[in-house]
Formats: sequence, C-alpha cells, structure tokens
Amino acid sequence: MIRKYYSISPKIEYNLRIKLFEVILENPEMMDTEVAKMIGKPSNAAFSMLKSRLQEDIMKILIVEGKDKIFTTSYYRARHKVHFMMLEMDILNDRNLGEQGTETIMKARRLAQKYELVNDLVVINEMIMYVNQFKRGPSGFKKLRQESIKELDNAEKLFWGTDFFKQITMPTLYSTNKNISTLDASKLAIDNLEVLTKSSDVSRLQYFYLRAKILYNMELKNYRAARKYSIEFQKFIQCTEPLNSSDNNGGAHMLIGVTSLYLHQFASTIKYAHGGLDYFYKDSNNQVSMYELVFLASFYKKDYNKAKEIVDYVKGIKTIKAGSFIYSKWLYFNANIEFATKDPKSTLKTLKRHSFLKTDKSGWRLGYRILELISLLELENYDVLPYRLETFRKLLSSISKENVTRPKAMLLLMNRLVKSNFDFKMVSEKMHDTLQLLRNGKDNYAWDMRGYEIIKFDEWWDGKLKLMR
Repeated sequence: MIRKYYSISPKIEYNLRIKLFEVILENPEMMDTEVAKMIGKPSNAAFSMLKSRLQEDIMKILIVEGKDKIFTTSYYRARHKVHFMMLEMDILNDRNLGEQGTETIMKARRLAQKYELVNDLVVINEMIMYVNQFKRGPSGFKKLRQESIKELDNAEKLFWGTDFFKQITMPTLYSTNKNISTLDASKLAIDNLEVLTKSSDVSRLQYFYLRAKILYNMELKNYRAARKYSIEFQKFIQCTEPLNSSDNNGGAHMLIGVTSLYLHQFASTIKYAHGGLDYFYKDSNNQVSMYELVFLASFYKKDYNKAKEIVDYVKGIKTIKAGSFIYSKWLYFNANIEFATKDPKSTLKTLKRHSFLKTDKSGWRLGYRILELISLLELENYDVLPYRLETFRKLLSSISKENVTRPKAMLLLMNRLVKSNFDFKMVSEKMHDTLQLLRNGKDNYAWDMRGYEIIKFDEWWDGKLKLMR
C-alpha cells in the first residue's frame, strides 16, 4: 500500500521517502547515520525531517487501510469506527456534502450510544449542534443540549469510577495517607463506586464495581464471596454488549478458576481454566496462565500425571525459550512433581539444570531454595545442609519488600533440626509454637496456593513425623 501510495503521487519529494522506506525494510538494524549517508541526507536535521514525514505518510495509510482489523474486541472496533466516521463527517462537510456528513455523524452517534462511548458522545453531540443548529430549531437544539449535559455527567462519573477502581488495583500510587490501611482505602473506594453505579446506567461502572468487589474479597481471603462476585461478573459481561469481549470472558473464567482453587474446588478450577482457553490466542501468555491453574489444581488433587502433561506442553511452546524466567518457572513446577512422587534426587538434578530462579527478584528464588533444602533433608545429605541454610539466611536478610515471615520460621525449624541431630520429633516438641504458626497459616504466616511454596512445608514436616511413629 505504501509503495502504491507513492507511485501514484507526482511529487518528486516522495522519491526520498520511498527510498528511505525500502532501506528500512531491507536493513531494519542499520544505524540512522548509515541510512542518512546512503540516501544522500547526511544532515541530522534534514534526515530527521524526512523520517517524520515518512512516519506521517505511513500513519495516514494505516488509518485509512487498517480500519478496524487490528482490534480484537467489538468495543475497540466500535470506538475506532466512531473516530473514523467523525473524520469522515469533517471531510464531507468541508466539501459541502452536508446531508452525507449528517448521515455519517448520526451513524457514529448510534454506534457510540450502543457501546457507551460517553466521551465521544459529548464531542459528537457538539458536532451535530454546530452543523444542524438551524435545521433542528429551538426545541431540537434544547433536546440535544440536554443529552449532551447527561453525557457530560456520565463522562464525569466514568472518570471517577476509573479513578476509584485504580485506587484498588494500584494502591501504591494512592497510599499517601499513612493513617488508613490499604484494605480500608479499598473499602472506601468500593463504597464510592457503588454510589456511582446506582446513579448511572453506564455499564463500565458496574464492571469496575464487580471487579473491585472480587479483588477486595480476595485480599480479605474471603474466597467464597470472591467466587460469587466472579460468577456474577461473568453473567453481567455476557449479557452486556459493550463488555462482551473475548478478553473479558477469558478474564471471568480466570477469576472463577482462581477463587475455586483457593476453595479447593479443583474440578471447578480445571473446568473454568479449560473453558477460558479458547478466549485467548493459542499459546499466548493468558493461555499459559490458564495452564498454570490446571497444573496447580491437578497437582493439589495429586493427579501428578496430568500435572506433568501440562508442564511438558508449556515447556514445548515455541515462544517459551530455555533460560527465560517462564521456562525456569515451569521447570521448577516439574521439580515439585518429582519431589511429590518421592524422587528428591531428580528434584535436585532438575533444579541444577536451571538456576535462573536463584537470582529471580519476584519471590520464586525462595521457593527454589526451600525445595532444595527439603530435598537434601529427604536424601539425608546432612553434610552440605548447614552451608545451604546459611545461604538461605543471607537471602532472607537481603529481602526488604517481600513478606518473609513464613520462610523465616522454616529457617528456624531447619537450623534447630541441624543442632538436634535431625530429630524431627524433638524439634517438633521444642518448637511446637513455631510449627503451629505455619500450620494455621494466618496473617503473615499465610500459605499462598499460587505462590512459590508449592510443597507446603508444614505438611511435608508432618509427613516426616508420621513416618517416624
């Protein structure tokens, strides 16, 4: 299209632009200075101007030719089409084609109303009033003005609704008041969202409200309520055209799957994860997240064959390269399967294959070290254990932003185990309170089913005790 655009233009100045375009296509890695010399524009200013004009031409062609093909949801396709029709109206009116221009902008208005494009409706109504202020008469003008005022009110409510939702999803940007906790701030934001939802029929406010209720209850660990709101959210988007997109449907399946996992409803987790796969591109990051849910549900219900099948599939995805974080994470999942199937030797071998997680900053390095330590204990490789425990202690000391209360309790238990000649029963009696904190899993000692501690430490410890009786 770009070649055709330049070929039908008589302007000589376009020759340099098409030349630059061809050079960029053939040598995308070439430095600007080299390209400038090649096309005879050694001056930085002249070359920069040429690049800017080429970019402008490409954007013009993309606007006309791309249309709505690049958008995957009906909402964004509609928004793009509305913007395009607004441009069309300006062009038609500029050529004294008022009737066609009016017809186009009225189509844009109907589409904007259908998809609740409130900000665009404000502009569209202004365009209609400007062009047809005499045709509609005083009553028509007044009616349109009232509609514009309503859309302005909706736009303001949507602005605040978006802001309140961000206060819940991005609390670090808003937590300037140290006298109010994050949970209290979230509750306040939800209350404000509820008021807005009741005072407006804009569906995105209800979308924000339901999402906020899900996140809030997840934070409270009230997973039953979170699942209830997740199901309500799914039903709501499916019957609301502006929101009924693949991304939203997939996201709803993800939310129901996650809350089901925390409720130990593993069959439900697998059902919704599999159901959500088709809403996303094959082997995309979203699909990998769905596969992770299937893996965890399979693992926790001790279906290790299914868990291994998922691991092997994800590791085989072409876009997931060996040595990357995602690949190493799934290799870590595989190591957990090996440990759960009583093969700690293979666990250590797998962990050594990819030590990437040892330097990861997002928490998985802790999981790597914990799994390594309990594997050494299972193998009774006691000589190397003090050294590994000291490495683990240094790692915990270096972490300032993550909650490491639970792994610190594990460290205390394992250090005492070394001093007590690896007598699990004696250590369990002497450090009963510490062990009980891990078992109860409350507050900072909570165990996260989706976190790095896939083999629950206290359950593993209790399993060792049972074998000694």
